[in-house]
Amino acid sequence: MKHALSTLRWHLSGTISSLLPEPDDTPKALAFAGLGFLLQAGLVLGITTADSLFLSRVGAQGLPSIYILQTAAMLLHTAAFVTLVKRFGIDRLFDGTLAVMILCGLVIWLLFTGRPHQAPFYYAVKLYTGMWYFGLYTLFWTFLDSYYDLTEAKRLYALFAAGSAGGAMIGGAAVSLLADRIDPGTFFLLWAVTALLTWPALARIRRRWPKIDTGREENAQGGALREAMAGVRSLADSRYTIALTGGFFMITVTATICDYEYMRIFSAGRDEAQLAGLFGRVTLAANLANMLITLFLFNPLVARFGVRNVALLQPVIFGAVFLWFARAPGMGAAIGGFLAYHALMMAIDINNGNLLVFGLPTARRKELRTLIEGVCLPAAAACAGLFLLVVAPGMSIEKVALIGLASAGVTFACNVVVRQEYVGAIAANLRSGWLDLSALTPRHGVLIGIEPYPKTVKAQTGATTIARTVQVEGRAQAGDVAQLLLDAADYSASERRLVEQLIVAMGKVAVPGLVEASESARYSVRGRSIALRALGRIEFVRLQEIASPLMLRTARRAYEFLSRYEALTKTGDTGAGLVVLRRINRDYPLLTLEIVLEALTIAGQLPPYEAISAALGGGPSRDRGYAVEMVEQGAGRELASLLAPWIAAWPPDRQLAYAREHELLVAQDEREALVRALASSFPLEAAAAAQALWERGEPEHLGEKLRVSLHPILAETKRVLSARDTNQDAGLTPVECVAAVMQVPQLAMFKFIHLEWLASLLPTAKLAVGECLALQGGPLDCAWIVVEGEIVVHRGETTRLIGPGLVAGERALTGERISSEQITAGEGLRAIILPVGQVLACAEAFPELGIELLRWRLAPP
Repeated sequence: MKHALSTLRWHLSGTISSLLPEPDDTPKALAFAGLGFLLQAGLVLGITTADSLFLSRVGAQGLPSIYILQTAAMLLHTAAFVTLVKRFGIDRLFDGTLAVMILCGLVIWLLFTGRPHQAPFYYAVKLYTGMWYFGLYTLFWTFLDSYYDLTEAKRLYALFAAGSAGGAMIGGAAVSLLADRIDPGTFFLLWAVTALLTWPALARIRRRWPKIDTGREENAQGGALREAMAGVRSLADSRYTIALTGGFFMITVTATICDYEYMRIFSAGRDEAQLAGLFGRVTLAANLANMLITLFLFNPLVARFGVRNVALLQPVIFGAVFLWFARAPGMGAAIGGFLAYHALMMAIDINNGNLLVFGLPTARRKELRTLIEGVCLPAAAACAGLFLLVVAPGMSIEKVALIGLASAGVTFACNVVVRQEYVGAIAANLRSGWLDLSALTPRHGVLIGIEPYPKTVKAQTGATTIARTVQVEGRAQAGDVAQLLLDAADYSASERRLVEQLIVAMGKVAVPGLVEASESARYSVRGRSIALRALGRIEFVRLQEIASPLMLRTARRAYEFLSRYEALTKTGDTGAGLVVLRRINRDYPLLTLEIVLEALTIAGQLPPYEAISAALGGGPSRDRGYAVEMVEQGAGRELASLLAPWIAAWPPDRQLAYAREHELLVAQDEREALVRALASSFPLEAAAAAQALWERGEPEHLGEKLRVSLHPILAETKRVLSARDTNQDAGLTPVECVAAVMQVPQLAMFKFIHLEWLASLLPTAKLAVGECLALQGGPLDCAWIVVEGEIVVHRGETTRLIGPGLVAGERALTGERISSEQITAGEGLRAIILPVGQVLACAEAFPELGIELLRWRLAPP
């Protein structure tokens, strides 16, 4: 019972939180929801009035002709839309659309004040409103697509759709209440007034919030026909594109047949006012259902079943409705059909379709969307209309319902293929702009003595010996696996690839050692990565057996570090040990995410993870949206929920709130956190905990740790602290050097794992006043982090002082080898020296650091 209540609470909290935008995003999200509200309110005023007029003055027998004529109207609209977007941009087109709706609303209102009209007039009004039914939808979501990526879309599109549904409710209620009080033309006047009121809302959005795209696609050359033809040529690029296009085509055919069925029943025995009132009431009910579904059901559906599985829902709903028409055709079935079309299809299928189109090839998405929405959907309505015009008049409602049931079945089959191809399509989009670095050939020479930085790279004695043994004697022992993996923390990318190949060459004899290494915290992250990759190549079935529980354990371990971070932040102590520990415990969950992504890749649940990881590390972008979708689809619900705080890049406070809400934190105090950190397999974390305990008057812990591990970071920390206890100046501990680097804002790209690699290689120096560190125009081969005193920097006639916590000569780290400044020591200078060679060697071992350094170099001054 307790578990059931906890699960229910989790679902409710997730549903409610999914409806709420981020605090900083609330005004923007509400502004877009308000824009949809105004557009849809005016549209419903016109379309319900037009439907009632058409059915009362022309009759349901004219509907098939409307479906066919609407194809020509939509083709013309699409051609105009694409051409005008390319020539003027979406913003100016939106302005023009509002102007057209205002002008046409006034014209129709004036025409209704004159003499009675013949059938062609009602055909024209019906076609006009039908064109905007599709056209405003495309316009609104195309405009919105420029402001939100896929991640934000999944979170907020339901809110935007609910805003549109609210507008439709108001429009439907107005028609229902006023149908017998005002003439039909007045509703078109009200539509014009609503369009006029939309302008200020649109202007505010454009003025206040920037687009996430530059708009270069809008300004591209080429007409609508060329774009549609490009879309046709792109259809064969992927099975996903073909299946999605087929699914959209068939769902439109199915929906058109459903529309014909309920319209036939609605029109029987009702006059114009009765039909207007009926349409107003059912529109109000449909959009109330639409709002409730989009607010409280759509996001949980997508979160629980995924975008690709939700695509199967609408064909099933239509199938059930057609069975109802076949067994009991009457008002109940008609209302059910109307709700299936205007409530469920709008709230679920069309919202979900907006997410499915992100799987279309990025380079051709505009063209393919133009083809689907501007050609395929109208053509589908025309095909259904032709059938209804030629065949259906001689058939009963029950027999037409069986045709509709068959159409729903074909739609379901297309969507099954969409479901199978969706993940691969998203992955292809994410990979399209990235190099697959994992495919590079390893540089075998590195491990046998050809090192790029011989004076600075750490020695790889064990790996070198084993590699030479394999190359010369062609043999390796199973016991070598442990040594290779224990040393893996310092390997470069090419060395890791070579070690993986050496282990794979051992065959199944290496499997027990690989399983043990992949599950043991005694091995470094890099060692466990190599173990998983090698195990996947040697015995993939065994990897799949251990992968899922391993990933869940790894993801939950991130919350142990988050709990430790919370305990260590409660104290105001600013000692170096605690500074380093807080940073490690803040950074480690991101490392956990990297480990899980790589494991998912190796287990075949994700495409190569490097591009996903890089995209997740960026700001709001299309690629980041693709990456989040890939992880959520590949990881599964439980694992994705554990990773959610780091996938979404939440700040620590929100991560802690999420962990508390889901009861994932481990209660501990500061001392308990220090003791647990002391037992860590990360030498920097252990040394930081030992130094913090030493400073608390418990020096014995460092000695105990040294009996277990003789890592240079721990040994040097003990040497400096012991000397300091006897009043000797032995410099800074590695922990203090790392803490100093961590507190320099310009060096934020260094994560704790990079600094752990560098920690024992960072010399410190006391420098005399006036000592020259770099001449202007001279060589620049290191940066200096000021611990005490100051550095004086001269550039031309300008002089500036660099004090504690800041860095001088930092551009050396980005590749500048000639100093543009003269750098000299000031009064009482003690500095940490950060040599370029060691940083570049670290970047070879950790390519993500190299990417960040390159990003820094390319950034504007």
